[in-house]
Amino acid sequence: MLFYGIFLALSIGKFPTLLAEDRIEASAKRLSTQISKVFDEQTRFDLVEKGLSEQILGKITSRQLDFNSVTESVQSKLQKFFDSKTRALRNIVETSEKVTSDYVYDQKWIHDAVVSKFRASPLPGQDPTKFERECAEYLKKISRVDAFNIEKNNDVTRTAVHVNVESFKCDNAVLRDFEWTGSNTMESLFKSNQQNDPSIVRQFIGTTSGLTRMLPAIKWIAEPEEVTMDLYDPRYRPWFVFAESAPKDVIFLIDYSGSVKGQTLHLTKITIQFILTTLGVNDYFAAMWYNSKYGNILEDCCGEEFIPATTKNKRMLMTLLDKIEERDVANLPPALNETFDRFERRFGEPDASFRKLLGDAGRSGGHKIVLLLTDGIENWPNMVIDEYKAEFPDEIIRVFGFSMGYGTGEMPPLDYTTCETKGTYSIVDSIMDVRLQCKSYIQKLSEILALSIKNKKVEERPITWTIPYMDVQRGGATITLSAPIVNVMENATDPFSGVAGVDISFAQLRDLLPSSDHVYGFLIDNNGMTYFHPKLRIPKRETYAIRRTACYNVKVLHRHGTRVPFGITDERIQRMLGLVDSIAATDILEIEEATPKFESFRKNMINGDCSSTIDDGSKLYRCFKIKGSPLIIGFVYSKRHAEISFNAPGPLSPPKSVFTPRELVGYLIAEKTLCPDELGAHSPLERFASFIYGYYSSCPKNQDKYLPLAFVKAVQAWDKSWPNLEDNSTCLSNPLPFNLHPKYFISTFVQFYQGITVLYPKCMSEYVRDYTSNPSRYRSLQPDSSNKLYVEHEPISGSITITKPILDTQYGYRIASIGVQWTYSYLTDLWYNVTRNDPGWKDCLKSNKKCLLVSNEAFVLGSVNGPAGKHMSEIEPTLLEALINISLIKKEVYRDYQSDCPMEKRGHQLLSGASSPRPASLQKIFQKFVSYFYSIAAIDLMYFVEKTLSRPIVVNGSCRYETPENTEQCTLEFYKYTVANKNEKLLVHLSSGSECRGTLAVVPFVNMDISVFILDGTCDSAEEIQKQPYWPARIPDCNQTQQYYRKIRPDLDYTREHPSEKIMKCISINAGTQHLSIKINVILVLLTLLLRV
Repeated sequence: MLFYGIFLALSIGKFPTLLAEDRIEASAKRLSTQISKVFDEQTRFDLVEKGLSEQILGKITSRQLDFNSVTESVQSKLQKFFDSKTRALRNIVETSEKVTSDYVYDQKWIHDAVVSKFRASPLPGQDPTKFERECAEYLKKISRVDAFNIEKNNDVTRTAVHVNVESFKCDNAVLRDFEWTGSNTMESLFKSNQQNDPSIVRQFIGTTSGLTRMLPAIKWIAEPEEVTMDLYDPRYRPWFVFAESAPKDVIFLIDYSGSVKGQTLHLTKITIQFILTTLGVNDYFAAMWYNSKYGNILEDCCGEEFIPATTKNKRMLMTLLDKIEERDVANLPPALNETFDRFERRFGEPDASFRKLLGDAGRSGGHKIVLLLTDGIENWPNMVIDEYKAEFPDEIIRVFGFSMGYGTGEMPPLDYTTCETKGTYSIVDSIMDVRLQCKSYIQKLSEILALSIKNKKVEERPITWTIPYMDVQRGGATITLSAPIVNVMENATDPFSGVAGVDISFAQLRDLLPSSDHVYGFLIDNNGMTYFHPKLRIPKRETYAIRRTACYNVKVLHRHGTRVPFGITDERIQRMLGLVDSIAATDILEIEEATPKFESFRKNMINGDCSSTIDDGSKLYRCFKIKGSPLIIGFVYSKRHAEISFNAPGPLSPPKSVFTPRELVGYLIAEKTLCPDELGAHSPLERFASFIYGYYSSCPKNQDKYLPLAFVKAVQAWDKSWPNLEDNSTCLSNPLPFNLHPKYFISTFVQFYQGITVLYPKCMSEYVRDYTSNPSRYRSLQPDSSNKLYVEHEPISGSITITKPILDTQYGYRIASIGVQWTYSYLTDLWYNVTRNDPGWKDCLKSNKKCLLVSNEAFVLGSVNGPAGKHMSEIEPTLLEALINISLIKKEVYRDYQSDCPMEKRGHQLLSGASSPRPASLQKIFQKFVSYFYSIAAIDLMYFVEKTLSRPIVVNGSCRYETPENTEQCTLEFYKYTVANKNEKLLVHLSSGSECRGTLAVVPFVNMDISVFILDGTCDSAEEIQKQPYWPARIPDCNQTQQYYRKIRPDLDYTREHPSEKIMKCISINAGTQHLSIKINVILVLLTLLLRV
């Protein structure tokens, strides 16, 4: 402040006779100069500029790529890549069926040692140790190829097997599958595929017994071993489930009568959550509840529409289930009648206008099924079923039942209902049954699919392309091609003997497809769902299909009934358990900007119309159909960007690293930038060391290292200029340099355009990461940004970020940005002092005037007589509304469909006909949390939080606490306001008919995103207008059920019934009634005996 006073006195002395407007403009120039000087000092701008000038500027090459030649070359390579994977998959299926066609397995059941233990005596003439010896021999064979025992990871010379934890390894079915999948013919086939196409990441067979055989052999990891239970079972993986059945339209019909209250309802909801994991993006669903009445669970969200089984829609259903009250008695017939009617009302032939707008959206084209979950049926629905059959003799709606609740057991009315509609039913009376029974209905659908494709050539059968998911063994994002293996064994019991699969990793696709900001490619399917995109959100690479049991040793608790409390289960844990999609199913419109031209381009891609290039202003679009698949490649060409390369010294001069880690200086690598697949297993602050020192087979290549390492070298002087960590200090407690005040200063950083950010101090990385991980939100991080100071705000973390780009001297593109982050109070206090000490601002002190220091994002940085450090929407909502109306401030609304939010609170009662919940303001959530934080003694609260909200885990043999995230992927709506003046002084007359009257002078700062607003007039009370939103707001899933254009895959099998399918003999109503009366009589007899006792 002393320096500013001297600077101010000298400046004022030069302009003694200026008019009021000139005085303010001169004072604005002085203040902008002072802010620039403070910025240069706190960021140490000169050191960075010098380093970049020496190492990078003038040494790069920029060029515009030929869009047509690049895309055609990529398309050709990608087509060959997919063709080779398809051939490998079909080879596995064809060979498997040949091997098993002559296979007759006559091995006797080898009993578990537990069974033998309780046998009174061996059978006559039988060796009492026979079972144990035979089992032990097989266990030795399996152990030699068990994935847990593999020493060399990714060994392409041998296969490995994995048997799921619930399968007994000496089970007849497991031994059968172990033998045929490991036969010489199959081993030779796996190796032949690998030799013909070394790019195959993994090829495998998952069998119906729970055994998986794979090549290359991998070392299976389930860590920490003491507390981790391996839950991997091929039968529940998406590539298996979606391959063994055709698309389907599903209605959940759920019993919400009073008798299900408590544990039965909880069991029902868990069962539904598991069933939802068996539905893919080609499936559609709806849901109804019933008791003495019935209703549509999704009515307030999508009416009677069937919605695709995307991640978001599945979560929405689970949320709505918690908002229905269980009451009264169950009356199934009218509810089942309404369910049948919904199918017929919804699936009439759509008219031409609907097809033009949405194509085949709203229906799968496959099975129509009802999943009925109930704990009892009082009234038999025989009349409803008979009437439907009579009215629609050529239609088939299958009902699959679930008898829910402990002790419910067999249910004759449910048996009758499912049998008469060619369905099946299963019993779920405990939590142990849920996973096993959740896909019981698929057994029937698999039978029909197997009968339909059995006599087709393998080349004519459909291939399933799974939506991207996370590999369970830290392999990162993966797409799997899979196909069912028809069971042709002589003693066949299941329709399929297994499912074959071939994996494709995102790392491979990233190598094949361009992924720069200038030109990048993506993949979508017939539904518009994203299969690959450089901006698709990918969770951390870690082990999936596991459960960690707190700090209890799983070896002790194996198959034990002890419950392990987890408290709130966040989305990360649900992904690891396989209860939600590990990568959210995302439409391409939720990643790309949904302009009218891009929406048209998406529709063309789905229709296979890729004949022309579409011009969308600053972008070009082009596509190609991938033959033999449902996938389409899309390409985006940005005219604003260019392909930048570094003029390397030569191939004989490998890039050298000069990086030396320091305690207080951190290096971040943002997500979706450098090596996103390989570095995804590390946290942002850990990625840089792995990038520099780590070895990855595909990233970074030597030619890709020169530029990032040149940046590291350029900032070394800046890095070393910051202090070291003092003794007995932490990053937070270490003193800041003399010119950085802890009340105002948060961090300073240098952000490189490739995604590397170096910052001081390291412990403030969260603030920097919020800014640098979302470059599309900030004008300062765009390639064509100008050489000025940008003033921007990160609403979630709550900070002001001042940045200045450094542009390449030859091409003018942004190479890096230097920035400093301040608390809101810094500019607020500076403005307060300046307006009282600088005579140039004396007019602002008059009672009839209001002077505001405003950023170009309409954020009030300072105010003479009122509050500051908030957005105009909160401080001056009336003025903001008036300026939007006259277009002086422009408002934009955009959504981020891949954000993180606190997990939604479940269980609020649903009122009939109630509107969807309003978006929750993140600001209010944070304010409530902060107020609660400071309402309790800090030490006590931290202890409480650690012990109650943390998850106990084992680290180096000790039990430690890991804080749960308690977040979930969500859609946030952001509001962006921009002052429309172009560095020109404006005088605006506010009309008398508006909320504000008088004049407004706008005085911009020189080369800085700040202006002074001087209002000479009055505005109406803010209570009379609707305030403009500023803080990001969560959009409820219920408000996002709008469907987009889709097409049904023509190559899938849509057979809904087959003349050779097994038809069970159904019980008669009289027999069912007699069965019930027998049970009642037995109960009465038992009660009588008890009373006598």
